[in-house]
Amino acid sequence: MEHNNQRGSVSYKAVSSSERPRKLPLTKRPGLRSIGTWPTITLALSTVVLVSAIVFLAIFWQAAFSILQGRNVARFWMQIIQSGQSAITITITSAFIRTAISLQAGVATSMLSSIIVERAGISLWKLPMLSMIRSISVGPQTLAWPLLRRPFRKTPVLHLCIVLMMLVITIVAQFTSTILLSDFATETVVLPQNTTTVTIGFSDDTPDYVFSNGGINYWNTAPSVFPRFAEYGEPVETTEGVADTGLSLRAFIPLANSSTRSSLRSYSGPATVLDARVVCVRPILTDVLLRHPDDGDAEHIRFISGTVASGVQYSTLDTFSPGAIRHFNCTIITPKLNRGGIPVWYASLCQSDYVAKIATNPLSDTTTGTYLVFNTTGLPDPLGWQGYLSNWTVSNSGAWTTMEGVAGDFAQIISASLCFSNSLSGYQGSNLDNYNVEYSSNSDFTEPPLEFRLYSLDYQPVADRIVDIFCGSECSSKTLNERGILVMKQQSNWTDSLTNGTFSPSINEASSLGSNMGQGFYWRQPLYEGSNASLIISIDNVGINSGHVFIFSTILRRTGNPALGLQYLFTTIAQMAYYERKPYYDIEATAETVLSESLLVPRRWTGFIVVAALASVHLLLVVGIITAFLATTKVSLLGNSWMAVAQVLSQDMTDNLLDRASQMSDEEVREVLRSSGRDGVVRLPGPRMIGTSES
Repeated sequence: MEHNNQRGSVSYKAVSSSERPRKLPLTKRPGLRSIGTWPTITLALSTVVLVSAIVFLAIFWQAAFSILQGRNVARFWMQIIQSGQSAITITITSAFIRTAISLQAGVATSMLSSIIVERAGISLWKLPMLSMIRSISVGPQTLAWPLLRRPFRKTPVLHLCIVLMMLVITIVAQFTSTILLSDFATETVVLPQNTTTVTIGFSDDTPDYVFSNGGINYWNTAPSVFPRFAEYGEPVETTEGVADTGLSLRAFIPLANSSTRSSLRSYSGPATVLDARVVCVRPILTDVLLRHPDDGDAEHIRFISGTVASGVQYSTLDTFSPGAIRHFNCTIITPKLNRGGIPVWYASLCQSDYVAKIATNPLSDTTTGTYLVFNTTGLPDPLGWQGYLSNWTVSNSGAWTTMEGVAGDFAQIISASLCFSNSLSGYQGSNLDNYNVEYSSNSDFTEPPLEFRLYSLDYQPVADRIVDIFCGSECSSKTLNERGILVMKQQSNWTDSLTNGTFSPSINEASSLGSNMGQGFYWRQPLYEGSNASLIISIDNVGINSGHVFIFSTILRRTGNPALGLQYLFTTIAQMAYYERKPYYDIEATAETVLSESLLVPRRWTGFIVVAALASVHLLLVVGIITAFLATTKVSLLGNSWMAVAQVLSQDMTDNLLDRASQMSDEEVREVLRSSGRDGVVRLPGPRMIGTSES
């Protein structure tokens, strides 16, 4: 029968099987030609992409671990990590890996189909599909299903295992990005050294109103956070009757942002340095008189007067003569009733005119201030008490001299220590200057805030971190870095490190800092003239913030060391004044800084090893399949559909079946073949029967 195509010139007619021309003999094609141009290009390019992606990931992983270990790496890798592009880099690389594996799996599946239909054989009813797979690129799942539907004893086990392995690899490859990112974690990464512009003080021509305190009293104001600082210190030998912090030079960090200071790992450049050493000695107190104020305006304010002399000889203090006597007339506070057990000391800080100088100070032109520290304990004053105490029982402990006085039912215990400090030396002075310094830390440290807990009336637990910073080795075994303090490098000559010219803060700035640091002190007139400026360190005094009182009291309770308590106060007040002015500083300088940053980086090798192993097994399978294809197949041409169709047509196997199969399902064709005894295993070329029926 002949059919004409009315829309064109093509015509065809159906012919009987007896009229079909005789097929030409099948001949083997050259190896590369049997693979085809596009499959060859696909295999070559995808292999390059896959290998390159794995090598790229290996270098990236190694670079990330080098960065975490503090080693230098190429700027390219650092930029990827520092810019936060690690995740997107892995996602893109994973897409290349998935694509390469999928493309190679498609070509390898076509080759496996050729090997099966030519060498292992397949049932006749599955032959058309496997033959067509040779001409198109499909996944291994297309080939796995026909093989799995064969009885196990008829299935080529090696081919089935290869197909299943490729199927598993192709599926797992879809999760490459997830597998790789499972190695990632947010880690603290130390960034490369960077040149930074910092401001370090006021120039000499800065108007006075710019660096004035603006009415701020740093004693009755708590800092929002306790800024980090750097320290160079030298320990001292323990001496009976002396509490000495040892040499303690503290450099402020000229970075205004708290988070930047928290992540600072090293700094090299100019910085303001404070001599924070405090030395306290046991005093000799004589003619001590405790009085109630005549005006009665402060129920628990008391005046204490007498003479003071040092009770010990200490070589660190110059122009210090044991037995030299100075008068004092100070203001203190006594305990109140119903305080509810709030853990603070009733302390006072009283300026003295006792003359001495800390001899081992390496900084230039520093002066020493002298203070009497009082701590009052014992029973609260009786209400309406208007008397005085002058008879005392004296005892000594450490750097303290303790006096106990009793008058009827009233008993009062007062401890005193004579202290010397270069931090705050008198009402108008503080020892601050700019030096070229270097300091570093091996860890970050979040600057602790001071948070008051109303329900418990204290500042715990944040206060413990603050106390650790200032309490030193007497409170814990932590290192400077563990306490959040950067370690400052020792200078061979600190005077030579003093910054030149415009780098030095003006005299006005130093005076202003000192003036502000002394704001909390005040004078009270007792029965006779000549009172000393005093600061009542108590929650009952509105002149000092309760946070300062709590930290100071906690340090004294834990250590009994007045030098550490004063060192905390002087350092904190100086820092508050420094950073409050920091936005207005107009002297600029350059410094080298190294910061850390929390970044997403590879933290282990597990995910990478899984992906690398997956790619390696895949490439081995592909190479093996290519080798087997070239060695064992004869008549397969990948990517050629007419060849795939024509080779299936066999006069002895498909006669009369093709005419009926155009309207039949595969299962119906299978039943026809089974009923006619032609459902055995066949293979190309032919096809010819090579086995028995598959039932």
